[in-house]
Formats: sequence, C-alpha cells, structure tokens
Amino acid sequence: MKRTLVSTDGIVWGDIPGYKILVKILLNEFKNQDVHYYSDALREASISFLSNEKLLSPLMTTVFKKTNVHDCAAVIKSLELIALWFVRVHKNQCLIPSDFDFNFFLRGIGILLELDHGTSTAKVLWFLYQVTHIIPKRERNLLLVTLLEPKKFYHFFFHWSWTIRMTFFYFYFFQLHLFNINSKDAQDDLHKSV
Repeated sequence: MKRTLVSTDGIVWGDIPGYKILVKILLNEFKNQDVHYYSDALREASISFLSNEKLLSPLMTTVFKKTNVHDCAAVIKSLELIALWFVRVHKNQCLIPSDFDFNFFLRGIGILLELDHGTSTAKVLWFLYQVTHIIPKRERNLLLVTLLEPKKFYHFFFHWSWTIRMTFFYFYFFQLHLFNINSKDAQDDLHKSV
C-alpha cells in the first residue's frame, strides 16, 4: 500500500486485478469493527484507496452508519476520519465525485448539530471548518444557508458552551467570511457602510 501511482487519470479501477475484492474487504472492515477500534492501519489503507475518489461516498456512508450519535468519542473519531478523507481527495487534486451522497451527508451533519451535545457539536463545527472549502458550491451553499438561518445562527453565536461558541466564531469568520464576504462587491459594500 505504500506505492503511489504517478498518474491516476484515466485508470479504470475495476480492471486492476483483485481491486474490487480489496475494496469489499476494506468496507467490510469498517462495517464489522466498532468505531472505537478502527486501527491506524485501516485508516491508512482507506486513505491510500482514495486515489479513487469514488470511494469517498461509500466510506463516509459506512462510517456514519456505524457511529452512535450519543457516543461522543465515536462521533469525534468518525468526523476526524472523514475529514482526513475529504482532505486527501482535495490533496489528490480531485473533485468530490458527482455521485457522492450529499443528502445523506447533510442529514448526518444536521442530526449531529440538532443533538446539541457540547463536545460533539463543537467537533461537527470544527469538521465543517476543515472541509467546507472542499465541498462543491451548490452543496456548500445548502449547508451555509442552513447554518445562517437566524435561529441556528443565533443559537451557535450565543451558545452557552464557550467551546461551541468559539468554534462557530472561527468557522464563521474564516470559512463563511471567505465564501460570502470575500467578493470585491461585498467588500466595497461593507466599507461604504462603515
């Protein structure tokens, strides 16, 4: 697994002997193990397989389904792993595949945010901070519209938990500002009002 292909453009992954079997074994390992016991070797193997970015959706779906939302440690471990996968796809200079299950992804993020558990909610916001720039524009806008809805925005902006509040502030300033206020027209409007 330490070998790297020089170019993955145009590779028909299914034509590589044994590839489909290895992918099934990898997904079964994620399905059969508890989230707490995902080994470093399993994590590294999954990262190596992401040279084929189409595996991002099945990997994410499998880990989300295995995660108990009431188990804070499992939520943290799952989100860290999924963030690594998103970053790896981005570092490979690939786009999120068009068949990525964003409905499932956004529903999972929504469930975790609605739970409003201090540590889990902060981890979700930190996860979004790490991957928002990687998510395609249409889905990113859906996510941002949800987070900027006044009720949710004020809930996180004035949250009782200092950790959630600060994580939301970082997310708001460094990610939302980047996408919503970083345009030349928006900056001009902002400076005119000051």
